[in-house]
Amino acid sequence: MKQMVTLTNIVVRVIVGDTVVSETTIDTMNPGETKVLFFDIPELYAQEGSATIVVTYSDSEGRSYPPINYIVSWASPVTVTNVVVKKQVLAGEVLAGEAFQVRIHITNNSQQVLKNIVVEDQLPEDAVVTQGSATVTIDGLAPYDTTTVEYWMKLSNPGRRLLPPAKVTFGILGCDKTYTVYSNSIDILVGRR
Repeated sequence: MKQMVTLTNIVVRVIVGDTVVSETTIDTMNPGETKVLFFDIPELYAQEGSATIVVTYSDSEGRSYPPINYIVSWASPVTVTNVVVKKQVLAGEVLAGEAFQVRIHITNNSQQVLKNIVVEDQLPEDAVVTQGSATVTIDGLAPYDTTTVEYWMKLSNPGRRLLPPAKVTFGILGCDKTYTVYSNSIDILVGRR
């Protein structure tokens, strides 16, 4: 006849890659008892599509057992970030040699806090920034929040011009990886004064 024992010191770890993303401890489980556990996989790790669940435990007699490993996967990975960058020119008419305003909106549509955000607007060769800066560092951006970078510039040469996309690099709080996204480019006609 099989002896039933009480399990103690049960630790359930959810591991994605080499990172423990969730851990739960259960003090005791009696023979025949069932536990249902739910784990929230942070969005940052959800894109991996799978995790290993490692269960360690001992029994009421003080014996330890080898860990039990389970591999789980999910079909629809979540996008790590959903950061939208939109560049716009605020001028009814752009004339050569006259300053006009440029805005770059950064919207964090993710559930993660963005950190170390660097906005670098790429400027045409004949561009001069007259107010503000085309390169800005922002400490952080909360989930579902927007921030705007503004500066003024002028172009010396008339004609149809393409303002290149702004480049935005950032990290995610709790992660060492760096991400890069780009804004739209802007096609403008620069008139003569």
